[in-house]
Amino acid sequence: MAATTPGSAAAVSLLTTSSTGSCRKICSVLTKACLRQRTCSVLASDRKFGVAGCKFFRKTKVLSFYYSPKPSPKPNPSPTPFRWNDLSPVGKRRAEELLSIFENASLDPGYSYAENLGDGRGITFGRHARHAAPAAPAVAAAPAVHASVAGKPAGNGLAKYLAALERIDRGGGGSNVAGLDGFIQAVALAARDPLFRRTQDYFADQLYFTPSQQLAKQYGIRLSLTKAQLYDAYIQHGYSDPDQDVYSISVNGMAAWVNQQLGGAPLKGVDEKRWLKKFLERRRWVLLNTDSEWAASVARVDLYTWIVQLGGWWLDKPLQLSWEPCRPNRARGPCQPQPRPTQYSIGGVIYGDFLVE
Repeated sequence: MAATTPGSAAAVSLLTTSSTGSCRKICSVLTKACLRQRTCSVLASDRKFGVAGCKFFRKTKVLSFYYSPKPSPKPNPSPTPFRWNDLSPVGKRRAEELLSIFENASLDPGYSYAENLGDGRGITFGRHARHAAPAAPAVAAAPAVHASVAGKPAGNGLAKYLAALERIDRGGGGSNVAGLDGFIQAVALAARDPLFRRTQDYFADQLYFTPSQQLAKQYGIRLSLTKAQLYDAYIQHGYSDPDQDVYSISVNGMAAWVNQQLGGAPLKGVDEKRWLKKFLERRRWVLLNTDSEWAASVARVDLYTWIVQLGGWWLDKPLQLSWEPCRPNRARGPCQPQPRPTQYSIGGVIYGDFLVE
């Protein structure tokens, strides 16, 4: 038997006069050995024996087993110099409107939202707070109300709650709602005030948007759609340190998983479109396998996936979303054909009919 080093481009040949059964046995042994090395490329097979990689030459009774090195994975190309660009105002507006649709089935961001969810965090307050993950920060009521009252001290219905909110903050927050009777109703009324809305916008940016874009910059993200997706995921999944139990389902934990699967982030040369597709796959899996409430929200990931299918990498067109499917087979997803070249049209959207301008 000619011996060669596993992985070399050579053939192991056996001269034998043994029976067909013995040849089959030898083939099997060699095949298993080669597969254990994980360096085989099957170049020939004989269905008569049912063993990949074996040839039986009846005249010479030579049993040959071919193997060659397993091809190494292609390295990621050298990254082009990265320069960060903020998400454009139009791109951010569209990302915000998608968020509002996911959370409220409305284009209204939820300025009037305030609720005691009974989760040990007192009153949950502010836009984007309705479906924010426990790991995600919530708009701190005391600073937001303080800023609102400072900007409009006269006739501000929230002013009488400021002392109670500050006292709760000093005590570490928690489930304490002492002195907040009527606060939820007061927030609903104050939401009509443009100043109160701008105050909420400011704090929401500080808590959610800015940190999500810092992550995007860290990963070398260029595409508007990826930036918007990380913003959406930051709100729903939150940020977590690696030593926390929820790390694997947090936005940065999911991104780390994708980086591991693809050998790095776009900053290191990984194709960003491929990275985003993998991130969406991972996030969808997390939503479906965490709890029933998250599983019910998987449609928000599906919508981003459909935008990917339409090539809307830069969020450069309005989105026409329709509850009614618009594909010939009545399946949910991008309309076929697209009715207007100036917008992306998607049907079967469970949230309803919306134009994201």
